[in-house]
Amino acid sequence: MGGRKERDAHAGGKKGKPVSVSATIASMDAPPTKPAKPTKPKLSKAPASSYSYLGDVDLPPSDDDDEEAADRAPLSSRNRSSLAAADLSAAAAAPSARDARKKERRQHEAAAAAHAEAARREALRDEGCKSCDPFSVVTGARGAPASKGGPASASAAADNVRDIVLDGFSVSVAGAKLFDGATLRVAHGRRYGFVGPNGKGKSSLLRLLACRSCRKLPVPGCIDTFLVEQECDGDGRPPIEAVLAADGELAALRAECDRLEASGDAADDARLAEVYDELKLRGADAARARASKILAGLGFDQARQGKATEKSSGGWRMRVSLARALFMQPTLLLLDEPTNHLDLRAVMWLEEYLCTQWKKTLIIVSHDRDFLNAVCTDIINLHDKKLDFYRGNFDDFESGFEQKRTSAIREHKEFEKQEKAAKRSGNKAAHEKVIKHAMSKAEKTKGKNASNDRDDQKSVTVPQRWHDYCVRFHFPEPTELARPLLQLVEAGFSYPDFKMSGVDVDIDMGTRVAIVGPNGAGKSTLLKLLAGVLAPTEGQVRKSQKLRIGKYAQHFVDALENMKENAVEYLLRKHPDQEGMSKAEAVRAQLGKFGLPKECHLTPINDLSGGQKARVVFTDIAMEHPHVLLLDEPTNHLDMQSIDALADALDEFTGGVVLISHDSRLISRVCEDETRSQIWVVEDGIVNTFGGTFEDYKDELMEEIRKEVAD
Repeated sequence: MGGRKERDAHAGGKKGKPVSVSATIASMDAPPTKPAKPTKPKLSKAPASSYSYLGDVDLPPSDDDDEEAADRAPLSSRNRSSLAAADLSAAAAAPSARDARKKERRQHEAAAAAHAEAARREALRDEGCKSCDPFSVVTGARGAPASKGGPASASAAADNVRDIVLDGFSVSVAGAKLFDGATLRVAHGRRYGFVGPNGKGKSSLLRLLACRSCRKLPVPGCIDTFLVEQECDGDGRPPIEAVLAADGELAALRAECDRLEASGDAADDARLAEVYDELKLRGADAARARASKILAGLGFDQARQGKATEKSSGGWRMRVSLARALFMQPTLLLLDEPTNHLDLRAVMWLEEYLCTQWKKTLIIVSHDRDFLNAVCTDIINLHDKKLDFYRGNFDDFESGFEQKRTSAIREHKEFEKQEKAAKRSGNKAAHEKVIKHAMSKAEKTKGKNASNDRDDQKSVTVPQRWHDYCVRFHFPEPTELARPLLQLVEAGFSYPDFKMSGVDVDIDMGTRVAIVGPNGAGKSTLLKLLAGVLAPTEGQVRKSQKLRIGKYAQHFVDALENMKENAVEYLLRKHPDQEGMSKAEAVRAQLGKFGLPKECHLTPINDLSGGQKARVVFTDIAMEHPHVLLLDEPTNHLDMQSIDALADALDEFTGGVVLISHDSRLISRVCEDETRSQIWVVEDGIVNTFGGTFEDYKDELMEEIRKEVAD
């Protein structure tokens, strides 16, 4: 994506100017001043030396830092005067009373610390060991930094290391191996993309890394982790409060502050003043503004930030989980398909935020190639139950991977040829010589590439057969129909709290359309009007009498969740008129065209993965022989190879295509031909055609986003 180099340069350089916080937001937490209480100081950024769970997080200062510096100084003086008066009063009191006050304060501090730890554990919670129980894990050595101080200091060094080194680990589930003698090496501060075919263990590894209860993988205890893979629980709290609660220590201080202010007891004044100072050191004012800024970047306007999370959809609650993680800044952040519930603008904002603001370690599982190219400094590739490591973004990895693949295939062919010749000669010594030569060559290659991939972690063997993962999608050629195929004329539709109106669009054979805009603006409603799922409340829909429409939406995949039929039975029921010697074989041939493995054809659909269910849905669509494809977020369950296969199939398809997607690369592929492509922008129920290419549209968005992130 454009501007990646500039972002990388920014991420690796000096910190920019701190973000300014508006006076309105910064003052939201300030309680009214009480004459008999210590004056609550204006809160600002914590000094670098202060201890905090967010100790090395860059918190922005309070609003008007430059303008109000003079005002804050006398305010601090007043606060010091108040504290001095409290100290004099305490000194004048009887020793027993002073001791009682100290004891009470220690009890308050202990309670606050316990509350903070409980809140922190809740925020960083995993699902106990329930998600890890099915996994059998065998680990090898755990790397630790060398220490000259003997075992004790070596142990201390290991406890403080922020890198992760797991050598020779294996993971099995239900008797099937996901990882076999793999090594994971993660350096602090790097941003890793974790790629590989679906269903091979990527998400499982993230769960094992995140689980702090079972610790089946020995991640150093000093590394706090946060895995974003599921939505946060819905309750009466608005998103802004759910995000703020993620910082348990700050939440505990706020709770203690509220209790002390409500008590009205003059004996609490000294402790209240201390709490005010601690809140100031922890940047409490800036924390609310920072949380609000993160939520806004992920698509929450002010109204939605104040709406109870229990009233939000699963997609919006997933965004709250992501916002909590970004706000907390754990040492190791694990993101499993973070873009699935985001619109295009939110994806681009997340790219910019991670590139310019994230200073800790990040591992991302994603199928979005442009997102990985923009964000990642390294790629981890899961291949043949091992982990390969590549420096650079996804394009760099792909180049290196193809070179490695070509070399491996060539070496294996050469070895096979020599081995067959030696066997034919019947000379055992010649055969052993071929093997010895191959292993010697592999040893030399290992030495050259040790820093580049997993070659330094595996034993040297003879060249192995390369196993490719290939997927191909295919939509049948539609019959030609006269124009127009499909039109909306001054069409509109109303929900109780939403109205779309004045829509004038048309689709013909060969038309390529990308529908863009924020979530909730009406993109899916527009697609349903085109599909005939919704009837317009105003205007009209015009379409060819012979038009066949193929529709893909997330709920089609969800509808297969409890399906007891296998894929062949399901498709035969929906499409009984199959030609050929065997109707079942005809259906299986169609399933094969969309990459569903033959061993899954007779498996009950509810036992298939999300990606496999998606392939069944695509096969169903293809068997309709559609003239127009209407696709609503078709990539959510697909791996990268399948998305490329889908893009290739859409490129070959001669009918019309209308696409809603957060995957900018898929949109770029679909709308590559400017002469037949359109960008429909949907905002607040209004549909406009963008006067430029998709790349032009992205450039405009990115300019806005960079200003927001840098502000």
